[in-house]
Formats: sequence, structure tokens, C-alpha cells
Amino acid sequence: MAMAATSTASCSTVNHSLSRKRTTACIHSDYGMTERSNTVPVGSAAFDICITYDLGPKSAEFSQVTTIRLKSMDGTVNTATFDYAAKCRGYCDVTSVDWNGSKTFAKGDTLLRTVTTRFKWTPSGTTKNTITPYLSLGGRVNSSSVINPSESESAKLTIRCDSSVSGAGTGCVFSGYKPTYVMNSGSSPGPRHTST
Repeated sequence: MAMAATSTASCSTVNHSLSRKRTTACIHSDYGMTERSNTVPVGSAAFDICITYDLGPKSAEFSQVTTIRLKSMDGTVNTATFDYAAKCRGYCDVTSVDWNGSKTFAKGDTLLRTVTTRFKWTPSGTTKNTITPYLSLGGRVNSSSVINPSESESAKLTIRCDSSVSGAGTGCVFSGYKPTYVMNSGSSPGPRHTST
């Protein structure tokens, strides 16, 4: 089942992937929860997660849209409640969170859940600051809480916000993105070398 288009970033269908451009990025991953009885696994729930980021090169505000889909639920598990939060380190604040749909999934559930989180750069008094977005994942299966909730981040998603160029305004971009330029050697041939 394909993820719904929820932003201008395009997500790879390959699991465990991260793609990034100057102002957009996408992570496609999964998350699993296991129910245990006396330390023995007796059931599980697996989720497909697609996370897109949209930055504002002329704005101090940016957003993250996360789409969550139940992939499977087996064994003793009949319900799974997904605890998810988008956060940031550095010079930023979360300004709003909109969770569309129930945080609890039931066996056979096919509805997508969408979480839209908005952030704002909070300058430190300088014209340039760094922000690192990260995720907090956890929850419970039936009535058992996940043993090891996790937090994850990627250095590839480090954001630079600045207002250092006079007249250009304030904006945020992924600082490590390096654009590539492809040259058509047929229409722009290089100098010819001749031997003497």
C-alpha cells in the first residue's frame, strides 16, 4: 500500500531510506512493538512510517508530516497504541501538533494516521543557528508498554537557519545538502586536444 502524498517531498518506496534536497526530505522506515509474557514474545505489531520535512528558505517556520500505517498484528496482540512525537534540538520550538486519527490501531486496521508538527526557529541573537530534528517512538501493545521506547535522529537532517544575507530575509535549509550539476557533454563539449 503506497503512502499518501502529504507534502512536496517525495518518499522512496524502499524501506529504511532517507532522501534529501535543499528544502525537503523524506524518511521511509518501520517500527515494531512486541508483547511479552515472562520475557517470551507472544505477539507483535508492525508499522510503516513515512516522514516528510518541508523547510522555508524564506521563512523561520517549517513542518514535518508523518504518515503511519499498520502493516501487521499477530499473536496475542489485538490493539496497539502508537506514541509518536517530532521534536528538535537547538534553537527551535514546536509550535503545533495535529494528530489526524486515533493513536490506537486494532487488528485489521487499514486507516492511515497523519501527524503534522510545525516548528519555528528561535534565534539565539546571532544571524545563523543549527537545528537537529529527532523522533520519539514508543507505545503499548494491548496493555503492555513497549520495553525500550526509542529516540532517533540523523546528521543528514541538520537544519541551518539564518538571516545573514541582507535583504534575503530569514530562512531554513538542510545544511549538508550538496546539489549536483550534470553537464551534457554532447551539447557542451570540452576543449579538444591535438597531438603534435
